[in-house]
Amino acid sequence: MLKKLWDIAAFLIVIVSLFLSYFSNNDTLKITVNLIGCFILIVLRIMLYVSNKRKKKDPPS
Repeated sequence: MLKKLWDIAAFLIVIVSLFLSYFSNNDTLKITVNLIGCFILIVLRIMLYVSNKRKKKDPPS
């Protein structure tokens, strides 16, 4: 459940950054929000990859 919430939050940050880049003239704000969104998405993908590898390693009980 927590992963889903983080995924939704990262997606919303990316959407907000797209709107900011369209409507805003502040380049620093655009770059910062885009980098934060991309960083959150990268961390989530790494966590998902690690958890999938861990599930495959565990033998079925």
